[in-house]
Amino acid sequence: MRSGPGSMGRRLLLAGFLLLLLAGTAGLAGADQFRYEFPRSLVMALHVGPASGTMDLEAVLESRLGTLSGLELSIETSPDWRCDPPSARIPTLTEGRIQRFPLTLAPTGARPDELGSWVRLGVKFSPDYPRMLATVSDPVAFPDENERRRLVETATLNQKSRVRFTDATRLFLPAPR
Repeated sequence: MRSGPGSMGRRLLLAGFLLLLLAGTAGLAGADQFRYEFPRSLVMALHVGPASGTMDLEAVLESRLGTLSGLELSIETSPDWRCDPPSARIPTLTEGRIQRFPLTLAPTGARPDELGSWVRLGVKFSPDYPRMLATVSDPVAFPDENERRRLVETATLNQKSRVRFTDATRLFLPAPR
């Protein structure tokens, strides 16, 4: 690089240009981080009851958005526990209704896995697409037009393809005695 009276000005000009370019691309990356998510259709939890050799659990499910249908529950455990029943089905779950399922865990004599002792409740279900579409179409709840349109398009495609949703929760347990 040449040195002289004009080269310092060129360097400063180039540095300023690069700084502006960097700031502009950082601003674009930040703008891309704003995304709406679909409202939750299902809320679920596992609660522990009193233990005496076996462990009593309760799976709790609640629909938060319309009537859910074809709910398939599956219960998985670490190797040191066994669950009865290992699965269940619910034909429909209406909004606001709470469904409770008693579960009994019994020790198997095996050792826990690398995560420890746990039980996992998984649920597959068909959401209430008309209710979901009505919710995500609301400009008050979803004011960004582009994001609202993206949610509506995704929900419409999912409805046409009959996409089933999945959700899961895991509860870590004390090791069996």
